[in-house]
Amino acid sequence: MRPVDKLLAGYLTIVTLLVLVRGGPTDPGDGSLLVLHTLIGLLLFLFTRLDEAHTVGQFLWDLYPLLLIPFLYAEIGVLAEQLGRPAILAHDAIVQRWEEALFGSQVSYVWIREAPSVFWSTVLHLAYFSYYPIVFLGPFLLLATGPVRQVWSARLVYAILEGGSSIGAAFPSSHVAATIAATLALWHQWRSLALVFLVPAMLLVVATVYCQMHYVIDAVTGLMVGIPVGWLAPRVEA
Repeated sequence: MRPVDKLLAGYLTIVTLLVLVRGGPTDPGDGSLLVLHTLIGLLLFLFTRLDEAHTVGQFLWDLYPLLLIPFLYAEIGVLAEQLGRPAILAHDAIVQRWEEALFGSQVSYVWIREAPSVFWSTVLHLAYFSYYPIVFLGPFLLLATGPVRQVWSARLVYAILEGGSSIGAAFPSSHVAATIAATLALWHQWRSLALVFLVPAMLLVVATVYCQMHYVIDAVTGLMVGIPVGWLAPRVEA
């Protein structure tokens, strides 16, 4: 298996054990997750049986982690919801105390109110939306041009979040982590395209706080995850 396959398999194993310990298929939500994990496991097994002559299969093998992101992200929301809102809010209160201790205030709450700007709100909400083309479009374009074959405004944002946001999935910021990791990995493969994504990626980090999507500490820990992953991933694949 490829490194990404092993990482995904490890994640699925841990979450599956967690689901089983908590009750397993007796809960409809947990039962759905177990079915999802079984199907992904079967998919992984089939991918390992491919040979290089199966071009369509190889193409899907390259892209399937991206295609699974919406499902695995939604899974976090299902697991969190089962804990109950009081438990979720209790964890949020812990992060709020970290934010106060480190930065002296709730920056994501105060900033946009003390420095309201229609211009920057428009720019930063668009930057927040850039997560989708950076994370998803970059790999698709790489596949269309070859190198990966060798190795690897506000209404729009809120409409997407309302339809697909998962409660309890804010720390660390997956938007920051995935965007920075994707941009750095793209830099290794297609530097000119990475340069196109670089400014939106940096603005996205700021946007997560100014647009009140995350606390500062969420964005900082997202950087702490995204930078090493983006730097290591191309080297591991190589």
